[in-house]
Amino acid sequence: MPRCSRIFMVAAAFALPALAPAYGQSGGSLLIWPLNPTIKAQENAAALWLENPSEQPITMQIQSFSWAQYDGEDVYAPQHEVIATPTLVTLAPKSRQLVRITRLGPPPSQAERAYRLIVDEVPVERKLDTDQQLVTGIQFRMRYSLPLFTYGAGMLPPSEAHIAGGDNKRTDSKNSSKGQYPTADLHWHLVQDGKQRVIEIENRGNGHARLTSAKITGPHGDIELASGLMGYVLAGSRLHYPLPDALQNGDGLFQLVASVNAADAAPLPKASP
Repeated sequence: MPRCSRIFMVAAAFALPALAPAYGQSGGSLLIWPLNPTIKAQENAAALWLENPSEQPITMQIQSFSWAQYDGEDVYAPQHEVIATPTLVTLAPKSRQLVRITRLGPPPSQAERAYRLIVDEVPVERKLDTDQQLVTGIQFRMRYSLPLFTYGAGMLPPSEAHIAGGDNKRTDSKNSSKGQYPTADLHWHLVQDGKQRVIEIENRGNGHARLTSAKITGPHGDIELASGLMGYVLAGSRLHYPLPDALQNGDGLFQLVASVNAADAAPLPKASP
């Protein structure tokens, strides 16, 4: 079941659909990579590439927001720690553009910071197919939302754990000669959210958790929650995810299974009452 993120204090220049996770390509209109950019402790910027594979020019706006989680929901807000340059890009057909994601100051030592990069396709004038007359108006286009994580001195991105010899097992907090890898320490339980019960996943660690391939297993069989991305649980935060209708009045005696940060899917520990 899709979840909608809240954006606080964001003034939109034009109407756009709700936020959705970014994909490498959507409808053939835009290619974006990498989809999970990071800024390491020893770096001041990351590269984001936009490519237009179509036969028509497109204009994109790039914005950066702080990313936190309150009451189990994503919250984005304006910030001045990370900026994108340029912020407005017009891509000619079959062309690509480099966007630099620059941080203006390093985060505290041993810290992971979370941001969201919002890439909006700007609406333009279009000709009517019937009489070829120009019309002006809002045309809904694609919006892409990409996670961005930055690291302070002594903290290493989880991806480097595999480079250092990891084997695709769950990324735990470890020390290396260059620093520490962050920990995602997850626990879940059921909570009441309005008129329905939801799964609350708490991250007690100091690093984010990216949850994919999630399902519920129990006496009732398996119920798939997400075949792909379920969501992120930021460090020291909680994520709420809707409990399937079939289990709303159940006893909660089941297991939550998910892949954490690309590790093999495994049951997540249940929080003690």
